[in-house]
Amino acid sequence: MAVRVRSLLRLSTKKQVQRQNGSDLDIPGQRRAIEEFLKTKPNWVLTHEYVEAGVSAFKNSATERDVLQDAIEDAKAGEYDILLVWKSDRLSRKAEEYPLILATLFRYGVQVWTVVEGKPLEMRTHVDKLLRFVEGWSAEGESRNTGIRVRERLKQIAQDGRWTGGRVPFGYQLVTKKDPETGEPIFQGGKPVREVVPHPEYAPIVQELFRRYAKGQGIVSLAQWLNELGVPTWQKGGVWTHHSVRVILANPFYTGKIVWRKTTYSDDGSRKVVKVDPSEWIVAEGKHEPLVSQELWDAVQAVRAASRHMNVKRREGPHFFSGVLKCGRCGYPMHGYMRRVKRRTGYAWYPVYRCSNRVTTGSCVSTTFREEVLEEAFLSEFEKRLLQPAGLGELLQEQEQERMKTIEAAKAERKRLQERLKVIENALVRLKRAYLEVGTVTDEEYAATKSEYERERDEIEARLAEPLPEPPATNVAELIDIAKNVRAIWHTWSPEEKRVFLLNFCDAYDMVIKVQPEFPPRNVAVIIEPKA
Repeated sequence: MAVRVRSLLRLSTKKQVQRQNGSDLDIPGQRRAIEEFLKTKPNWVLTHEYVEAGVSAFKNSATERDVLQDAIEDAKAGEYDILLVWKSDRLSRKAEEYPLILATLFRYGVQVWTVVEGKPLEMRTHVDKLLRFVEGWSAEGESRNTGIRVRERLKQIAQDGRWTGGRVPFGYQLVTKKDPETGEPIFQGGKPVREVVPHPEYAPIVQELFRRYAKGQGIVSLAQWLNELGVPTWQKGGVWTHHSVRVILANPFYTGKIVWRKTTYSDDGSRKVVKVDPSEWIVAEGKHEPLVSQELWDAVQAVRAASRHMNVKRREGPHFFSGVLKCGRCGYPMHGYMRRVKRRTGYAWYPVYRCSNRVTTGSCVSTTFREEVLEEAFLSEFEKRLLQPAGLGELLQEQEQERMKTIEAAKAERKRLQERLKVIENALVRLKRAYLEVGTVTDEEYAATKSEYERERDEIEARLAEPLPEPPATNVAELIDIAKNVRAIWHTWSPEEKRVFLLNFCDAYDMVIKVQPEFPPRNVAVIIEPKA
């Protein structure tokens, strides 16, 4: 009888290389090793291959690894008998997770074999389980030690003024270093030595960027200038935004300095990136050529510091159109701000909305709208949309279409549950055979797995016993009543109450609210229409 086998290939880094010491293999190397091993097992049939390329089994928990979760789900469905890996650490490098993953697969009737050891990773006895924990602990310790060595090495490289790796800042490029006398490439350890040099085309653009900002040109305007020039970003097909320009203006690398360890990972195990106190940064004079003089750098930083006291601030409390209001020109969200205006009696603040696309890239020509103007335009459109027969009829038709979609989705879910129920019944039959006839499952494992399958089966049967949902048709009288009374109570609501009303209205009736200027310039139109 053929044994159904699936393989799991994993490599932590995206560089598909094979280490010279043979301690690790790239994805193709693991695949070849597995193919050779399968030749010694004539009754084993490889039916599927799970591949995790560039996925760390130390930095990522089992629940964050989609491919591993697929393998576990397929095991639960009884789709294979053996999971074949090159080494045991392909499963996990976390001490607490490694034995749990093995136990889960074993409970579903799947054995894990390794090519290096040439035998299964058993989980039958207490000794087996202890050995598996020790293996996981050893793999985790190796990963931690590797991380420490890498960090120390990067620290030394930064202190030496050399580039620590990764994507070089815009305006520079990585090239192979050459011997100044012979012009031949320089190699070290069999690999070409790389160095950071100014990019012949983009370095002058960076210098001009700094000069323009020092003279008073704004960040959004600079982003628009870069986009108009057609300067490519690092992201394929991306556009320049205020954020990407700000990153350049704040990077001391352009003055010839290397700054390392500005961020690190939190200590709580969540792998969250946190900022490091500037006193702990590693700052050194770099070996690369600076693009910006210290004088120009200081001038730019002075302008940046002054711009932080701009005439825009966040509102105390919500902007009630936030989350529902879209730009009528480009479709991007409208964001709320507080703008300061000088009056005879002093400065006054009032809420406004601006197109997020215009703010970040400068590519939208939409203007800024005062909240009080938007309120009146919205209320007028709301009444027109719901109180006029044509608008109300259109809305009711749209609501009926959405109601039918909900019913069809419920039918599709019922069909999925029925198919899953068949899978569970078949899995219970296979589990019973493995327990009574083959003997590969212990009493405890049989009872636990059987209980889990039966629990899921009972849940599905209970859901199937429920009647299909019948969303009620839209209450016309209720809609008309809302439209007649909303203006009267609108101005008595707090900003939070207004926002809740708008969110609920758009969600319940699947609507979107758009704003666009009209002529004369101070006029504005608010449009309520179905979501695309």
